[in-house]
Amino acid sequence: MVVKILLEPILEPIFDEDSYGYRPRRSAHQAIAIIRQRCWKYDWVVEFDVKGLFDNIPHSLLMKALKKHCKEPWILLYVQRWLIIKVYFMTKKTGQHVVKNPSGGWAVKKGGSSKATKIYTTKDDAVEHGRTIAQNQKTELYIHGKDGKIQNKNSYGNDPCPPKDKK
Repeated sequence: MVVKILLEPILEPIFDEDSYGYRPRRSAHQAIAIIRQRCWKYDWVVEFDVKGLFDNIPHSLLMKALKKHCKEPWILLYVQRWLIIKVYFMTKKTGQHVVKNPSGGWAVKKGGSSKATKIYTTKDDAVEHGRTIAQNQKTELYIHGKDGKIQNKNSYGNDPCPPKDKK
C-alpha cells in the first residue's frame, strides 16, 4: 500500500485520459459509458485487454520504465522482487513446472531454474512435454495457471503418500 501511495502521484499524470484499468476514481462503468458515446461518433474501435499483461511484458522493460519515473531505490527493489516472486515460489518445488512464459506461450522449467527447458505456444503441449520429463526423471509435475499459482500437480515415482496395494 505504501508503494501505491508513493507511486500513484508520480505515474497517474502519465496515463492516457482514456485509460481506466486500475486507476483511482475510474471504473469499468465509466469506460463503458465512454465507449457508448464514441461508438456513435466513430466508425472504428480500438480495444486493449490488459488481463495477463504483467505475465507477458518483459520485466526488464517494465523496470526500465519504472526507473525513468521513480528514483526511490527501495521501491524499485520491492517491485523487482514482486515481479520475480513466482520464480521464487517455483524454486521451492523441485520437479518440472509448466508456467506462463513472459514472452508468450508456455514454458517447461525445472524447479529452481530460471531458464526454460522448452517453450510451447499452447499449455497442453507444454504439459505433455513436462509430463514426459517428470515420468522419465520420476519427479513431480506442477502445472501453474496464468496467475502463477499451482493449479494441478502430479507425482511420477516420488509420491510422499503412495497408494497402498490392495491384495
